[in-house]
Amino acid sequence: MDSRKPPIPKKTSRSRIARTRRGCEKLGQAPRSYVKSLQNTDIRSEPAPFFTASQRSPMDQRIYKVVSRQLWAEAELAGVYRGAPIDLQDGFIHFSAASQVVETVARHFVGQDDLLLVEVETAKLGDALKWERARGGELFPHLYGDLPLGVVRLVVDLPLGSAGTHEFPANFANRVDGDCG
Repeated sequence: MDSRKPPIPKKTSRSRIARTRRGCEKLGQAPRSYVKSLQNTDIRSEPAPFFTASQRSPMDQRIYKVVSRQLWAEAELAGVYRGAPIDLQDGFIHFSAASQVVETVARHFVGQDDLLLVEVETAKLGDALKWERARGGELFPHLYGDLPLGVVRLVVDLPLGSAGTHEFPANFANRVDGDCG
């Protein structure tokens, strides 16, 4: 298991980086400076850096999964969510941080109705949750294993509005912090 810490840019104090990391950890993200440093790396020559859940602050972190109503009903019967077909194909369950989920829905769920937004508490997922580089160099949460329903904090409808875009809950904007990722 890779436990490397992100590189600290020169001319930046360690305490400033630590404060920045702590601020972003509320949303389960790496600081922009770290993400930018990853954008110039050759993906083929280096392993993808990641953070495990135990390396992150135990503060109330949440991640999000967009799931069809049918798949979620199956998960409730089984007592565990095993993933959508793309998750099973990739070998992990794809999640998004609060600041990423709106774009995720716009990219991957256009026009799909009968969706649910599932909010998950990360602290209870342990080292099975890894934050790995994905689109644009951003770190995304990936769960290597099944999602136990006991760590789910909230499940809400994600309706398709009249304009053809999904309508997030009214209070969801409060979960997104513009300073991170």
